[in-house]
Amino acid sequence: MLANGWDGAVGEDGLQMLSKALEAGSGVDAASFAGGRALIPESLDTTLVSVLWSQDEAKLFKALKRNPIKGPVHQWNKRTDVGDEDGAWVAEGGSSFEKDQTIQRKFVETKYLQTKRQVTLQMMASNSLEDAEAIEKEAGALWIVRQTERALFDGDSDIVAEQFDGLTKGITSNIVDLRGSDLITSSAGEDAFIEGCKKIRDAYGKANTSFMNTSLMEDTQKLLRDRLRVPASGGGSNMGAYVYDTYPTPFGSFKLNDNIFVRQHDEAQRASTITAQRPDQVSIAVARAASGALESQWATGDAGDYYYQVVAVNKYGDAVASTAVQVTSVVADDKVTITVTDGATVGTGFKVYRSEKDAADGSNCRFVTQVARTGASQEIIDLNADLPNTSRLYLLTTDNMYNAIEWEQWLPTMKFQLYPTNAAVNPFLMLMFGALGLKKEEQMCIIKNVSYSKDKWY
Repeated sequence: MLANGWDGAVGEDGLQMLSKALEAGSGVDAASFAGGRALIPESLDTTLVSVLWSQDEAKLFKALKRNPIKGPVHQWNKRTDVGDEDGAWVAEGGSSFEKDQTIQRKFVETKYLQTKRQVTLQMMASNSLEDAEAIEKEAGALWIVRQTERALFDGDSDIVAEQFDGLTKGITSNIVDLRGSDLITSSAGEDAFIEGCKKIRDAYGKANTSFMNTSLMEDTQKLLRDRLRVPASGGGSNMGAYVYDTYPTPFGSFKLNDNIFVRQHDEAQRASTITAQRPDQVSIAVARAASGALESQWATGDAGDYYYQVVAVNKYGDAVASTAVQVTSVVADDKVTITVTDGATVGTGFKVYRSEKDAADGSNCRFVTQVARTGASQEIIDLNADLPNTSRLYLLTTDNMYNAIEWEQWLPTMKFQLYPTNAAVNPFLMLMFGALGLKKEEQMCIIKNVSYSKDKWY
């Protein structure tokens, strides 16, 4: 209650006056209340509702098996072969051929996520809708989980050393490239799902789940309704109202999961709010040249003019995007070279953005790729392997029987109490120590360069 710990000299009348002041406040527009003011009692439910997101949105993090570890580096042995196939059969009493297994030593470094939170004494003493410290603790935990979930997909320790490597960095052998096709316009979506699951099955795994952004989930539902023609439970022909939660392939069915932390095709550039420590804006120069390299994926249909932007990044976030620069007359088998000149505060990596072909200006550049910074006046080569305005879709083997992927957990999400110095506040850290353990990347698959059917760039 409000009186707990209160100076009794104020008296009951004083307590009633303070409570009335807290309830009435000095403003009348409840929608404008912020910070602690938003928690002052009104004619509201007594439960604080989180309208942005909850731990339920961290679907991949929740799906991973937890493996408790005891130190900052976790190591394991990976068997990659048990011997060749020759000489298995012998006569009765015959001699055997010796076969050798192949074992690799693997390891992952623990990474540390922390956020500082604090609650004023006044908020702890006031008659709030909820316990002020408890909801701040919950907010810190949700913030930690959000950072973790996003890094599970796009984390890259080459760009941010304090970050663990995510699926995009770790899955290199099983890639299905749609080259700008969407999932529903042709058979590309069906073929990609089957090919991805086949790659996993050929590696002795079995895809049992998938993660995609909301746009690709929308297209996947359309694909299932249009292609499979499976009647809804109980019969009937209202296919448009039916929602599928699994996708069938000849190599098994996998669960469909939308995930708001998978990068969207049209993800907006956003400069970090930590302005004093984020990198400064870079400048760029862009040129094209005939590469003659087999790696170039610039095709005849890609010929045209393009705008580029580059964003410097570090562990504090993104810089302001560079001014857009145009390159003209790109043709098949070319390469485009982007020369980046650092600002005063240097980043540890770069995000590259590119416009639609023959765009009128550079106002709508969209994410292409991210690379580590390797030095001053760095050259980034675009061979058109990664396309702007597309997304990735992840097919995973998460069943524990395959032991293919897990969360290496040193410390779970927890509160670490700090101590006030010269202010009447209760400060604390919310933290978690761990890393993604991708033990069998060959039993995972990425479908890349998938466009969204409603956003026609290709």
